[in-house]
Amino acid sequence: MEHPPEASASAPRRRTVVAAALVVVIVVGLALQLVRHLPGSGVAGTAAYAVAAVLAVALVWPNWSTASVASVGTGASCAMEVAQLTPLPGMISGTFPAARLLLGANFDPVDLVVLAIAGALSGLLLARGRRRL
Repeated sequence: MEHPPEASASAPRRRTVVAAALVVVIVVGLALQLVRHLPGSGVAGTAAYAVAAVLAVALVWPNWSTASVASVGTGASCAMEVAQLTPLPGMISGTFPAARLLLGANFDPVDLVVLAIAGALSGLLLARGRRRL
């Protein structure tokens, strides 16, 4: 399937914008680690995790539909949350402490709700951004 020339021309710019947004979200997520004792910081960090997952999928597969990008990114972040019910993330984090930021530590069903909402909102914002670029 051949893409229209204007779609091909904007693809590198779109990818650059997504990469920049991903860096910002990662920095925000890391900054939240400094204030994780404050109320709401856990929810904000969980939301940032979902947004980062959606943006990472958009960066790697820029030609996927927004619905696919949001679904895969949200699904991956939810799968990571559910994986916390197993001992595997804890074992990996015990060996590589920084992995805890990616794998998490404790399962919280509320996090699944936050991940789903943040992933869906990320998809909506991504769709709006794609129309503008």
